[in-house]
Amino acid sequence: MGQFLSLKQGHSIIMLLVGYLVLFSPATAQQMPRRNPLRETNSEFFKTEEARRIGDQVLAYQRCTGGWPKNIDMTRKMSD
Repeated sequence: MGQFLSLKQGHSIIMLLVGYLVLFSPATAQQMPRRNPLRETNSEFFKTEEARRIGDQVLAYQRCTGGWPKNIDMTRKMSD
């Protein structure tokens, strides 16, 4: 019985390490933007053309059901 518990604990530790590695892998870090203008709270930013462009793009991405797709960088300029 004691060996089963230690095997179960070892399995939990391995799963925890795998989850940590996946979460903090370099591939995940490269996908994350360095600056997210959508999260800026500076009122001057919202008066800029960039803010207007981003707002227009957010509305363009909105689905007819009212939601938005996941994992889309809405701050990146859309192609014409």
